[in-house]
Amino acid sequence: VDGASLTRGDAQRQVEETLAALSRSGRPVPKEHRVRQKAQRYVVDSFIAGTLLENEAKRRGIAVDKAAVQKAIDQRAKPAENEADQPTASEKDLRKTIERNLRIRALIDSVTKGQDAVTAAEVKSFYKKNRQRFRTPEQARARHILIEYEEKDDRATRKAKKARMAALRQRIAAGEDFAELAAEHSACPSAANGGDLGFVPRGSMSKPFEKALFSQEIGEVGKTVETRFGCHIVQVLARRESTIRSLEEGRAQIETHLQAERKRKATRDLVQTLRKSASIVFHKRNE
Repeated sequence: VDGASLTRGDAQRQVEETLAALSRSGRPVPKEHRVRQKAQRYVVDSFIAGTLLENEAKRRGIAVDKAAVQKAIDQRAKPAENEADQPTASEKDLRKTIERNLRIRALIDSVTKGQDAVTAAEVKSFYKKNRQRFRTPEQARARHILIEYEEKDDRATRKAKKARMAALRQRIAAGEDFAELAAEHSACPSAANGGDLGFVPRGSMSKPFEKALFSQEIGEVGKTVETRFGCHIVQVLARRESTIRSLEEGRAQIETHLQAERKRKATRDLVQTLRKSASIVFHKRNE
C-alpha cells in the first residue's frame, strides 16, 4: 500500500491475535474455515485503511502530542488480568502503534469537526425507532447458599450434598439466620455478604436458578435448585419490574452513539476516497 507492506507472516500473526482476543473476551470463536477467512479479510482491510489514513494524516501535517502518547503507554503498562500471560509488545513498538492511532484519530476529528453535532430532532427520532434498546429487564434481588459440585463427585456424593442443603433449609425454617448460614456454608463469593447477590437481571443466570428468582414468593426460601455449579437454596428479597428509560435518561447515550456513527461513516468515506488514488498491490502466494 503506497510502499508499505504486510507480509503473509505478519498477517497470520495478527489473525491469531484477533481470534485469541475474541476468545479471551468470552465470545465463542468457531473454528470453521470461513471464520478464519473473515479474520484474514479484517486484518488486510485494517492494514490498508490504517496505512492510507496514517499517510493522509502525515500529508496534512497532523502532529501527535508526546504527553498524550506517554499517558497512553502508562495506562497500558499494567495488563488486564486476562492478558497477564499474553506476550506484550516492546515499548518501542507500543509507542509507534499509539502514535499511529492518535494521529489517525486526530485526522478523523479534523474531518468531522463541525459535522458531529446532533440535533434534538435526531435524538428524538432515534429514541422513537429504538425504544427497546432502552429497556431495563426485570430484576430480582436474592441471596443464596451454594454447595459446590466437583467433577469427581459420584451420584452418592451429590445426593449427600443435597441432603446437607436440605438440612440447612430446615434450619432456616426453624428460625436460624439465612445470612449467617450463608457466610458459614456457602461456596459462592457472595457468602461474604450473607449470600446477597444484589439485583440480578432476567437472562443473566442459568435457567434453573432464574426460574427460582422469578417464580418464588418474596421472602420464601425455595427448594433445592441444581445448576452446573452445584446445589443452591434461594431466597428472593425484592423484585423490580422491567422499565424503559425515558428520552431524557437516554439522551446522552444516544448523542454519543450518533456521533460515533458519523465518525465511522466519515472514516469509511475517506478511506474509499484515498483508495482511488493509492497504489495497492496484492501478491499471490507463489510470487
